[in-house]
Amino acid sequence: MTSLKSQAGVSVLQALVAMLLFAFFLTVVLRLAPTYMEGRSVQATVQSVVDSSNISMSLGEVQKKLTNAFITNQIEAITVKDVKVYREKRVIIIDASYEDRTPLFDGIDAVLMFDNLKFEIE
Repeated sequence: MTSLKSQAGVSVLQALVAMLLFAFFLTVVLRLAPTYMEGRSVQATVQSVVDSSNISMSLGEVQKKLTNAFITNQIEAITVKDVKVYREKRVIIIDASYEDRTPLFDGIDAVLMFDNLKFEIE
């Protein structure tokens, strides 16, 4: 049988610090997850427009498809006016890159950058 002096456990202070760290990271994840998921939704929406378009379409037609897709998927993080659609060397480029600011705590914001949203229609 072991004595009480040789037994070790978590002190109250260590448990409090562990709970505070867990609460901090849980708060950060819960605040950033919706913004991140919206960014993934924007990426999937623009990719679906790219997949259903072809090079012979006009820029206006591509813009209209984007508008309809944004309305259908309820994209609110970015507007269609913020998406750049242009021709370059026989391809249509759709650049939907943006950044979103999310408040974490009082006076502290997190900026999520979605700069991998540049697609080509060939």
